[in-house]
Amino acid sequence: MLYIAASQAIRSLRQAKADIVISLAGLVVGLTASLLMALLIRDQMAYDTFLPDHAQLYLVDSVLAPVDEDRETGPLVRWRTPPDLAATLVAEAPEVEAAARLLDDARKIRWGDEAFREFVTWVDPSFADIMHLPVVEGDLKASLADPGAVALTQTMARKLFGPEPALGKRIDLDERTTLRVRAVLRDLPFRSHMHEVMLLASSASVYSPFSAPQSRVNGPRTDGGDADPARGRTLGDVYTYVRLRDGADPVAAQGTLDGLAARHWGAGHPGGQSPQLVPMTDLQLHAGLNPDRLNRMCMIGGIALLTLLIPCINFINMATPRPPAGPWRWGCARWAARVGATW
Repeated sequence: MLYIAASQAIRSLRQAKADIVISLAGLVVGLTASLLMALLIRDQMAYDTFLPDHAQLYLVDSVLAPVDEDRETGPLVRWRTPPDLAATLVAEAPEVEAAARLLDDARKIRWGDEAFREFVTWVDPSFADIMHLPVVEGDLKASLADPGAVALTQTMARKLFGPEPALGKRIDLDERTTLRVRAVLRDLPFRSHMHEVMLLASSASVYSPFSAPQSRVNGPRTDGGDADPARGRTLGDVYTYVRLRDGADPVAAQGTLDGLAARHWGAGHPGGQSPQLVPMTDLQLHAGLNPDRLNRMCMIGGIALLTLLIPCINFINMATPRPPAGPWRWGCARWAARVGATW
């Protein structure tokens, strides 16, 4: 019996060799494509997991209540929050261990004869207590505490100084002040929402957008002759990062934040802001902050399932044993026809 089965299988394989090869090739292509799409989705879900204690790190976003409910379909979710939120959380939220503000600002950077226009990321000194970024040389915490210091990534250090050591070098900012390099950071991985950050400077600097009277976000840049120290500008919304204490309940922290929002920022009223804690690892696929990306990942996931399912069905169908050619198959056909005529 085994010999007969093997001979029939070999005969069927010879007769349907092209079909088997095609179905097997389709199965391989389908598996490869679905695997690549699954890796893409996994990559999107693994953002910022390289940070130590990433489960305790949060970004605070703002949910704006619609002013005119007849015209607006729902609340608007924004990345930024009021500038006084960080200090309020540290003072009044027991679940919050540290909070820091962040703001990008385009400035003119010069070293020697080289000049570049780069985004300087101004952060509060407490930012070093929230995110433990990988440091190659120097001390990030000391750098952010020094108003005259700056921290560079490895890529920016090579761009400015080439192969020379960057630590201790001085760069000119807007040709008005000099910053000394006190820390060199390892380049942040692509799977980080901050991978484009290349220069970190202290918000305590008098040239930062956080410092009065030059505080401004929506207004002329302070990099050149358009800066007027006599013109006071109010600071707009900023990015707010927080670290919760060990063992702190995020739900309880959100409840505390809701109470603070009702007292300080008019939450629940038209135009009021309701700050919400968003886990750092959820920023990439957050439905409110990145709705298009989440929809695309869901669509890619559905395509991956179909890409895997269709070639599997085709392969199973082609690999299923068929009635061998010859008198036996014709006998089966005649028997089926006779049964059908009887019914």
